[in-house]
Amino acid sequence: MRKFPFLAFIAAVGVAAPACSDDTNAPGTGRMQAIVRDDPGTTTAAPPEAAAHGAPSSPAAFAGDINGNVQVAISVDGATWVDLGSLNGITIDLQSTGDSTNVHGEVSVPAGTYTRVRLTFQGAQARLQAGSSFGGITLNAQVNVTMGGTDQSLVVTKTVPAFVVEADAQMVTTAYLELNAEQWLTEDSVQAQVVEDAAVQTSMAARTAVRQK
Repeated sequence: MRKFPFLAFIAAVGVAAPACSDDTNAPGTGRMQAIVRDDPGTTTAAPPEAAAHGAPSSPAAFAGDINGNVQVAISVDGATWVDLGSLNGITIDLQSTGDSTNVHGEVSVPAGTYTRVRLTFQGAQARLQAGSSFGGITLNAQVNVTMGGTDQSLVVTKTVPAFVVEADAQMVTTAYLELNAEQWLTEDSVQAQVVEDAAVQTSMAARTAVRQK
């Protein structure tokens, strides 16, 4: 009979044990998030291949935003992808110094070494404000530019220096995606009211960084 209190104590411990902090990962997973921005202060010169997609011959001066569904994924080899979340309806400010948009908050992904980041826009538009100028034109009213052509799907894949997602709940890997919209929102794309995948592919930049909570 004296064993019963001891067994009851063990049972109580067993029930209480799972009530630990949620700030842990399942074995073999790490933490990652994705941030996108369009900061003109980080722009680098347009790569030579951008000229084939209407790279501006004179600086553009515009304001507005991108509105639509956005998703980020990562890959070890470009063949198999890990989505950081589902398509997420967000708004991204264009040409806005210091602003950024969180596409996906911290999520659990398989721990390991990755080499690619993919950004997908679905049903998205760049909404350009009246008064914006692109080369030889100035907008008298808002103009909406479809992202991704007739299928309204734009997918950009960037190869980045290999980065590690650690199996440690206190370490968070962040993918930073810089749109460099001034390189692909050009007089031609604004007049056509559409921008194709290739133009964004050649201009967008991506990097990753790891921080400790």
